[in-house]
Amino acid sequence: MRRLGASQRSKQGGFTLLEVAVVLSIIAILAVLLTPAVSDMLDKAALSAALNDAKAIKTALDMYFDDQKPKEYPASLADYDALRSTLASYLALPSDSTKASFSFVAYCRGTPTFTATTVTCAGTDKNKFGLLIKARNSAETPIQISHTGVAY
Repeated sequence: MRRLGASQRSKQGGFTLLEVAVVLSIIAILAVLLTPAVSDMLDKAALSAALNDAKAIKTALDMYFDDQKPKEYPASLADYDALRSTLASYLALPSDSTKASFSFVAYCRGTPTFTATTVTCAGTDKNKFGLLIKARNSAETPIQISHTGVAY
């Protein structure tokens, strides 16, 4: 006994080239549409991580200040490694600076004045400081950390 249509089913085994091309085209269009949104979300996440680290650094520097006798912020921090080693007992920063959410720009002790690329301090006030870092996002957003708080 032979069933009707059995031979037709066995000949039809997969997708045609046209069907595969249409599916791939739809996937490509969706990828192109989603790429800017994902990129923007990654930038926001990088800035958020750097801001959180900036707040943690501010807190760590304040704890350092409270532990010193006489009370004073670090006299100088030349680079990321100096920042990491000074705050090691207060804050865990990655040993490799490229793995941090920010890049170190400048530090000074005194009354800070910030620009987009540096920080300078007036006077020798030991209970004030300025630290400038940049978020590792596409805009390299500068973040200002001082004895009064964190801003960007």
